[in-house]
This record gives sequence, C-alpha cells and structure tokens, in this order.
Amino acid sequence: MGTMRDNIVTEPMKESPLRGEKGEIIKQNVFLLNSEAVPGAPYAAATWYHRTFTAPAEQHTHDADEYLSFIGGDPEHPEELNARVTIRMLDEDFTITKSCIIFIPAGTRHTEFSAYDIKRPFICFARCDVPKYSMNLEKEKADR
Repeated sequence: MGTMRDNIVTEPMKESPLRGEKGEIIKQNVFLLNSEAVPGAPYAAATWYHRTFTAPAEQHTHDADEYLSFIGGDPEHPEELNARVTIRMLDEDFTITKSCIIFIPAGTRHTEFSAYDIKRPFICFARCDVPKYSMNLEKEKADR
C-alpha cells in the first residue's frame, strides 16, 4: 500500500480539452478519479464548460447512484449558473439555471446533460459509486 500522497490526483483527464471547429474550448476536463488512478476509488470527475455542448439524446442507466453538481463560475453570485443545462430523467425534461446537485438513483434512465446559453464558464462535478464509469445504454424496445 502506498502513502496518502498516492490518493491525490492532479493530472488532467487525457481527452481534455474538447475544442470546436474554430479551435475554441467547449469543455475542459480538470481531473478524473477512478480505480485506475487510485486503487479502490469510486468514479469522480470535474469538468469546466465554456461553450454550448450538446449530448446524445439516448438514455442510459448506471448500476450505482450518480451525483451531478453544477457550480456557477461567478464567485460574487455562486447560486447563478450563468448557463442553461438540460437533462432528461425517466420521461421528464429538466432545465437548470441555478447551481445545484442532482441525485440520480441506480437504475434510473437519464440522458447526459447538454449546456446552452453559457454566459460564464461553469463546472460540473460528477460522481458515481463505481470503480470505473460505464453506461448501460437503453435500446429501443420492439414493442414501442
């Protein structure tokens, strides 16, 4: 077993940043914690969102609880997200404009979130109680 220093992750995620067609930063991953980075650790990630990000509309589930925290980037008004985030959970669409945390119980169908109208970058902190993040994609049922 290593020291507690081995539990401090400071390297950014490998696929950071995601850039648009003109080279502008859309989102920039800050860090990734999982069992590969620190043995026995759950999945956690922090990402800055700078520009519109549209996620796929397909719903998925996880085998463990998931938490999504949206934190506005204005220290004078931390309650304001200064953006519009949309997410579908079960059969309901939600629009978020305030800093918040969302609890998504294991097995709950939901989409990834999309971000629009970003006036100021915000951070999303995601955590899922699994050693490595994975999605169980919903397949269209033949009887629908």
